[in-house]
Amino acid sequence: MDRRLPPLRDPGWGRHPSGDHVRPARPPPGRRSRTGRLRADTDPRAPPRTAPLGGSAAVLAPAGCRSGARAATAHLIERGCRRIAVIDGPQRGEIDVSSLRHDGYREALEEAGLPFDPALVIPIDALTMETGAAAARRLAGSGVAFDGVFCVTDTVAMGTLRGLADCGIRVPQDVKVIGFDNIAEGAYLVPSLSSIDPDHALMASTAVGFLAKRIAEKGKDKQVAREFISRFFVVARESTGG
Repeated sequence: MDRRLPPLRDPGWGRHPSGDHVRPARPPPGRRSRTGRLRADTDPRAPPRTAPLGGSAAVLAPAGCRSGARAATAHLIERGCRRIAVIDGPQRGEIDVSSLRHDGYREALEEAGLPFDPALVIPIDALTMETGAAAARRLAGSGVAFDGVFCVTDTVAMGTLRGLADCGIRVPQDVKVIGFDNIAEGAYLVPSLSSIDPDHALMASTAVGFLAKRIAEKGKDKQVAREFISRFFVVARESTGG
């Protein structure tokens, strides 16, 4: 069962549709994406945005991957973590989920004045529970000090919790863990898993709407491409102290 966060005076806190208290960590003022466009406000009370683009394709931005990862790492920092590991996919110089979330992790460290330590980056070949558990055991056995772990997906985080438990490391007493995606199973783990909720339902309905509109406009000389940037929420549960 989730521990509910008490109401806070910080206007950045809101209420997730599940009833959990959540905080939508805002990108720093003027923070721009790789494409140079400002990301949408992540306040749950503010509507997501669509923006016209050049070309003819409808684009779904990857759910605030970069800014969401920055928020996840910042949440660990707010909870007192200073040696934060990241378990993510291999960095091949491509723009994908792992690379964007890895970038967000590094940005949060930089903004907090914390050094980036390559020894705290644990790459895995597949984003599964098995690889997450193996990565956690590898990290624990490396001798590198760490007090927080950001996992680029909840599936990886679930395995990480198992791997840490296998090594006798308590969560959140010894190490705090946060994932990304807010899958339903995370709320029922022991400890329950803190995560980033990228509002998948909104993304799915928007994608269907984009598709329907493009089908309806088929045959027109020019279709206006649009980029959609979804909001996200930080959902704090037991794995980061509740």
